Amino acid sequence: MESATQQRYGPKGNFQGHQGTFPRPKMHIPPGFPHQPPQHAPSQEHELRAMLKQLLQGQADDVMETSKKLAEINSKIESLTTRVHTLEKPYLLLLLPVF
Repeated sequence: MESATQQRYGPKGNFQGHQGTFPRPKMHIPPGFPHQPPQHAPSQEHELRAMLKQLLQGQADDVMETSKKLAEINSKIESLTTRVHTLEKPYLLLLLPVF
């Protein structure tokens, strides 16, 4: 026994349809216009490469910025170390035994 839907629209089945059987319409280019092939959207691979390039460039910029900051910190530490040694010298001389 068929359902009401099957009676109206026919039995369910593996309907293939007419996919790919219609001819493609030809483009008619007006006189005076050069023929240009259709431009395709950028491929996914191209987009991924661009994103990867941007990511790597951002990481390289971050490495450079971090290196500069570490160099500044190192310079400040060296300055402080030199200053501490300068301040310690007079006190070290007082602690030396006198003969």
